[in-house]
Amino acid sequence: MVFVTPDEFRNSPYGGFDLRDALVGADNESRAAENFIELVTDHLIAWVDTKSFRNFRWDRLTDFQMTYWKKAIIAQAHYTYKEGMKAVGMFSGADDEKGKVLDPNYLDQIEICKACIELMTRAGIYNLNIKNRRRTWPSGSNYGYF
Repeated sequence: MVFVTPDEFRNSPYGGFDLRDALVGADNESRAAENFIELVTDHLIAWVDTKSFRNFRWDRLTDFQMTYWKKAIIAQAHYTYKEGMKAVGMFSGADDEKGKVLDPNYLDQIEICKACIELMTRAGIYNLNIKNRRRTWPSGSNYGYF
């Protein structure tokens, strides 16, 4: 399911540049921007589905939720492009420059940008509360800003 197009990314204040130009020279260059946004979207869906208590029907978001979901995807795509093109945290956690695998707690902290979490929280897409009890993790991380 396509939620965000490269044109929406370019025209959004959360994106603001043309991914097609930025990804020149990538594999499958003709669809590089679409593939990149799809990768970020799939990663966000998986992240929300594993971290949140709600199970969303992603094809049934309200208009309000869809507006903020698109903004969240664009914010995360921008963050991933600018900060994570080496895929640190998104796939293996291996830092080639330092020659080591980064700490899993640190990877959890940098995986999803704060703006993305705030946008998803605003729309009720990302929720750590169940029966008025906040969800916490053994590591002490709380994955949210409330």
